[in-house]
Amino acid sequence: MQQGVKIASAPAPAPAAPSPPKTVQVAAAPASAAPATSKAAPPAPPPVSAPPIPSSSGGTGSAISFAKDTTELPDSAKSELNGIADTVKKEQGTVHIVAYASGTADEASVARRVSLSRALAIRAFLMSKGVNSQSIVTQALGNQENADKAEVSIK
Repeated sequence: MQQGVKIASAPAPAPAAPSPPKTVQVAAAPASAAPATSKAAPPAPPPVSAPPIPSSSGGTGSAISFAKDTTELPDSAKSELNGIADTVKKEQGTVHIVAYASGTADEASVARRVSLSRALAIRAFLMSKGVNSQSIVTQALGNQENADKAEVSIK
């Protein structure tokens, strides 16, 4: 015959009484105190136009002439740009491209877009020759009288 073992269970603990809420006293701000400011971001500074990049006088570089209102890179400039690409890859310099386009005051935005397209055409050519895009700086000046050209220099 088996003997039964009686196991007594302990009574469940009583739930703890909730603690009273803590009160915190805050001193009133003096009347001369400035009102609280909102956490809005400060206004953005006005845009700063970059100074013109000096032309390549006496340095390594060239001036590329474009036909009026065209953005296609002339074949005559490709051999010069090949030399610039080789130099930049060897010396780890930075290429500065400053492009211009002639135009009137009425066509300022057109001239600006034309000069930008010229700078980007030169940039794309140099990148296709292995020049790192981060070492190319472009600037489109647009609306310059009798200035259908781009200046390319190495700094």
